[in-house]
Amino acid sequence: MLVLVFFICSIPAFHVASAAKRTVFAITMCKNVVDGRIIGEETHSFLYTDETAFLYFKVEFSERETVQAKSVWYEPSGKIYNTGWWTTTEAAAGDTWTFWARLSIRGRTAAERRGYWRVEVFFGDELLFTEKFTIGPFYTVEVFAQNLPAEYSVPMTIDGESWGPIRGGERKPLGFAPGTTHSISVGAEVLVRTGTRYYASDNSRIVSSEGSIIFKYDLQYRLEAKTDPLGVTKISGEGWYAPGSTVTVGDAPKIVEVSLMTRWVLVEWIVDGVATPQKPSSFTMDSPHQVVTRYKKQHYLTVSSQYGDPRGEGWYDEGATAEFSVTSPAGFLIQQVLVSWTGDVSTTSPKEQIVMNGPKTVTAQWRTDYTQLYVAVVVAVGISVGLVVVIIHRRRREAAAPAISPVPSTPTAPSPLAQDVGIPAPESPQALAKKFCMTCGEELSSTAGYCTKCGAKQES
Repeated sequence: MLVLVFFICSIPAFHVASAAKRTVFAITMCKNVVDGRIIGEETHSFLYTDETAFLYFKVEFSERETVQAKSVWYEPSGKIYNTGWWTTTEAAAGDTWTFWARLSIRGRTAAERRGYWRVEVFFGDELLFTEKFTIGPFYTVEVFAQNLPAEYSVPMTIDGESWGPIRGGERKPLGFAPGTTHSISVGAEVLVRTGTRYYASDNSRIVSSEGSIIFKYDLQYRLEAKTDPLGVTKISGEGWYAPGSTVTVGDAPKIVEVSLMTRWVLVEWIVDGVATPQKPSSFTMDSPHQVVTRYKKQHYLTVSSQYGDPRGEGWYDEGATAEFSVTSPAGFLIQQVLVSWTGDVSTTSPKEQIVMNGPKTVTAQWRTDYTQLYVAVVVAVGISVGLVVVIIHRRRREAAAPAISPVPSTPTAPSPLAQDVGIPAPESPQALAKKFCMTCGEELSSTAGYCTKCGAKQES
């Protein structure tokens, strides 16, 4: 027979034993044990004024066994109050041993822990049984998790201290010292799977007397409204809803400015994994739903140039390759020629590309080129010299040609009819004839062989 004496505690019971090795029987509790015998009545109800609570049981061994036994005592909160071990020894086949252990109550911390206790007994790692008992007096408050399926549990706290879990449908009794007030809370949410939960909107109560508390859990589905990537903007309508609810999702801006040179642009809506160009009108919450607004980022390319018809400036998707260019050379006679691009690129090509992994600025640098002007001046001078040479040559030729006198015309007698009717007689052809230079148009005498102005020879 072995005895364990320590300060621990206990609660109601179930009995577990290995039929192959041993039989556990006579499990009980009482207020006193002397020499392996129970003194007084068996009980599982103790007062905070009682000296001791004893755990008592017997074991019959069917084969030889090295006994390594321990008891673990739990206070009402579910925390381990203490653990004790019996001395390791050898038991022979056919032996029957009596075990007992005690928990000191009066004047100890156990006296302050009113309510429902339990003690577990192990042989090695094998749980033999669990016994439950109470330390009072106390008033009882029964806690019930309503509508929560039995396969789920929620944590329970009393006065901010953990008191272990309570399962769905379980009615859990709690004991408190008379005249005391306590706060009882349970976990508000039980997440079943993504987008589905049981939720208790009222998950905390204050108690000061005997009674019962019902924490009601309701099934809810989640409408998730987000952006891709996350955090671009806020989409209203997200939240948890009762089955059958109708929910409307808020609008999403088509453009979200990040800065003057960077922005997000709405691409499409994705509703429950299916892309659509328009926002859904509403949802019936018969299951979880997800709405994603997909955006793409764009950056601005600034192309700066004083000449050359710059092209390519504008918004581009992040990561895209942008093309930009100028016309070089630019202008007529006095031309502007591209020297290089500066800024986010360094090149001398009039047409270039850049990867838009951020806002970009490129500036064209120019130099003035007079080559065409010089060529034009040389050509003009050459043409002018050629004209002068031709004119001089022509004048010289005309000056060397002989003069030719004009033949006078024969006068004509006046018409008798003209005299009869009083019409003046026409002047002679010599008096009416006028002569002009065939080259410059200068008026000449009718007998001039060369122009007195330009020197050109005149034909008769």
